[in-house]
Amino acid sequence: MDLTDLPAYPHDKIGYPLRSGYSFKTRDLREMSDMMVGPGISHLISHYTVSDCAFTLRLSNGEEGYFRWWLANKINHGNSWFKMKIRTGEGLRYMACHIASDGIGNSQYQNGSWTIACQLIVIGHPAETMTETAAETLLQNGPGDAYSTARLNDTINGEW
Repeated sequence: MDLTDLPAYPHDKIGYPLRSGYSFKTRDLREMSDMMVGPGISHLISHYTVSDCAFTLRLSNGEEGYFRWWLANKINHGNSWFKMKIRTGEGLRYMACHIASDGIGNSQYQNGSWTIACQLIVIGHPAETMTETAAETLLQNGPGDAYSTARLNDTINGEW
């Protein structure tokens, strides 16, 4: 999915989700057919990687109000796709997101801030588009410069 025209989640205004309780689970895209005799046959039901991402936002009064405004006015009450930096093993990368059904929980006020539990449907995964060199660099160095280091290495040492 092309991220170019998608509205961006306002990280600059309301920050990032809490790391505590953050989860990212890739759905199984295989479907097994039943066979009269012998083992079933596996086939893909989609060529896109689909994942579920759950997290909690902690927001101030103004941030909670802005989040609700953004939800209604920028992504049509959660009906439109948007791009958001999602944390995976590759670090923070923009990914195409959609709010899951009932994916925005209650705003709960406690100790001077609001918490909101969120669930997103995420399409694609940054690791799928990496070169083998980038994946090996990621394995050795961790997230951060894996993409740029691998791209530089491919440019300098790759075949012309």
